[in-house]
Amino acid sequence: MAASYRVHAIVKRYLYHLTNDRWDVAEALYWPFLDIAVYGYLSAWVSRGGTPASTPVIATVILWQSLVQANFAISKNAIVELYTAGVVPLFSTPLTIREWAFACMILSTGIAFGATLFCNTVAILMFSYSLTAIGWKLIPIVLNLFGAGMAVGIAATSLLFYFGHRVRTLAYILGWIFSLVSGAYYPVDVLPGWMQLIARCLPLSYLFEIIRSDEISTQQVVIKLSIATVLTICYLTLAIKLLEYLFSRTLRNGLVRLSY
Repeated sequence: MAASYRVHAIVKRYLYHLTNDRWDVAEALYWPFLDIAVYGYLSAWVSRGGTPASTPVIATVILWQSLVQANFAISKNAIVELYTAGVVPLFSTPLTIREWAFACMILSTGIAFGATLFCNTVAILMFSYSLTAIGWKLIPIVLNLFGAGMAVGIAATSLLFYFGHRVRTLAYILGWIFSLVSGAYYPVDVLPGWMQLIARCLPLSYLFEIIRSDEISTQQVVIKLSIATVLTICYLTLAIKLLEYLFSRTLRNGLVRLSY
C-alpha cells in the first residue's frame, strides 16, 4: 500500500512539472508535427500527386514518434532531478529505484499515448490518413513501441544516474540511434548485411515491417508480433535490471556526486 502511494506521488510530481512548463509541451508537439509534415510532403512530391505516395510512410513516422516520446518521458525526468539536485532528497526517502521507474513508466505511457493521438490528428488534417487504417494490428504494435521506448528511456536513465551530467546528451540521442536500423523511415532490406542482422535483433524492425508490407498473411503478422513482443519484454527487463545495478553502484559511491 505504501509503495502505491509513493508511485502515485512521483507521477503527480512529474505531471505537475509537465503541465506547468509550456515549453516542454510545445517541444513534445513541435518535433512530431515537423516530422509528419516533412516526410508526408516529401512522399507527396515523390509521387507527383496531391497525396502521399505511400500511407505506410505516414504511419511509420507517427508510430516512431510514439517510441521517441515514451523514451523522452522517462529520461527527461532523470535530467530534471539532476539539474535541480533532487536526486539526494528524493532517494533519501523510502522510495526505491524500481518504484521511481514504475511511476515514470506510467507517465511515459500517458504521454506517448497523447502524442500518438496528436500525430494521428495532424495526419488526418494534412493527409487524410488515420492509423485506424492499420486495423486490429495497431494495438499490439503501439503497445510494443511504448515498451521499446520505455526500455530505451530506462537504459539512458541508468547511465544518467551512474555517470551524472556528463552523459545527459545520451537522453536525446540514444533513441535516434535505433532509427538507423528500425525500418521506420525506410525498409530494412536497403541496409548492409551486418546492419540487417542488428535490425533482426530489435523488435522495431518486425513492427514496422508489418506496417510497410501490403501483402502479408495473418499468420505472418502473428509470428512477427510474437517475436517483437518477446524481444520487447526481454529488452525492457534488461533495462530495468541495468538501472537497478548501476543505481546500486551509485548508492555505494554516494548520490551527492550526481549533484556536481
